[in-house]
Amino acid sequence: MRKLLFFLHQTFIIALENRIRFYLTLVGVFIAVFVFCTGKIITDSYYQSEMRIIDSYYGNVVQIESEWDYEKISSFFGFDNNSNGMTCTFLNSPKTVLSEQLEDGNYVNVMVDIAGLSYGIYGYRPTKNAGIGTIPVEAKLVKGRFFDVSDYSSGKKVAIITKLIEDTVFDGDAIGKTIHFSEGKDGTSVVYLNEENKVTNFDAGFEVIGVVSDSVQDVNERHRVLKNLDKEDNNSISILSSVYLPDSAMNSFSIEEKKKVFFFRLSQADYSGYCSSLDKMLENHTELNGLVTFNYFEKSKESVETSLSDLRLILNLVTMILLILSSLSIMGIMLFAVKERIPEIGIRKAFGACGIDVTFQLTLEMVFIGFIGAMVASVLSGIVCKQLEPFLINTLFSGFMVVVSPEHILLAVLIGVSEAFVCSLIPCVYASRIKVTDAMRFE
Repeated sequence: MRKLLFFLHQTFIIALENRIRFYLTLVGVFIAVFVFCTGKIITDSYYQSEMRIIDSYYGNVVQIESEWDYEKISSFFGFDNNSNGMTCTFLNSPKTVLSEQLEDGNYVNVMVDIAGLSYGIYGYRPTKNAGIGTIPVEAKLVKGRFFDVSDYSSGKKVAIITKLIEDTVFDGDAIGKTIHFSEGKDGTSVVYLNEENKVTNFDAGFEVIGVVSDSVQDVNERHRVLKNLDKEDNNSISILSSVYLPDSAMNSFSIEEKKKVFFFRLSQADYSGYCSSLDKMLENHTELNGLVTFNYFEKSKESVETSLSDLRLILNLVTMILLILSSLSIMGIMLFAVKERIPEIGIRKAFGACGIDVTFQLTLEMVFIGFIGAMVASVLSGIVCKQLEPFLINTLFSGFMVVVSPEHILLAVLIGVSEAFVCSLIPCVYASRIKVTDAMRFE
């Protein structure tokens, strides 16, 4: 054990003896590992940020978009009464619920996607998410109540809003207050809240009876607005969220500006096989192409992963090119070091060292240098990514959050050590084959 420690100690001293060779090799490993680790952290963080929306997908729900009615959809696709079905009528375009001019001439515009819900199931609610489409999320009631039978039968003008809308439009106190949707004279959506002296095209207001917690998309919107408010250059701010009405209230809007989406929540046992059968069902009924579209968790996840595949491919290609270039640089530095140390290698062989001993020593030196470079690069990469987080949030989207995990550091160190090991093999094999006589004649 003492001999091994002595050998390692001497190896490390020799590796540090030639400072120029040490620093050049260290820089080569550092650049490659830094680029790899930075790209890996940003790509994984972006992926996880996107997946936070997908992960909020309410479990075992199949959604179908069609012009058919609920009964026809249920019958054709074989959903029974235990499927916890819900009909959602979405307006094709969002409406403005608040448009307020600030002192500096800019505006605050709060817009909502309006969804009319059928009566019965409120464990989940549909929400639109940028780049992903409509997905069901948990309907966690924060204040008030959900719709009841009387809200549908009597045609009450009631609404359920998100916490984001309550905070931005009603200053955190929305229950019992009225929200309007209307069109302004210039054709843009303008809404007046509780201002009887204003004339709107949409006569009746909707009384807010409930507030649900924000979805991941709402949280991202909130963060984006807060980031914009922190900036020195004040610009107009637009906020987008959701408002829910009883489906009977959707009759106030024309047929051309709305569409239906059906949600069916299945048991775990039924859900596992049903999603695959949907694909086969639509394949066997080609006449449904364009008339019926469906979505579920696995399909949404696959869509997000596919959209990220090009970004990952580009980053991987850039990383591979830089790894190859730095590897060639390290190999050249190592060959130069071997040439420089030929007399030393000859003396070692004259005292009985074999080719394996020489290869092991030189390779161990390179692994040691690679380990130092990889550790410095991975730690510095994590720090730089964290510092770049505000810029990435503004460039990519507000929900982005840099996540540096131990796996990133471990993988980066492994890449650096592996690169140093592989690049040292050819020079080390060359060194191990040097003859003692040739080494003693070398000048």
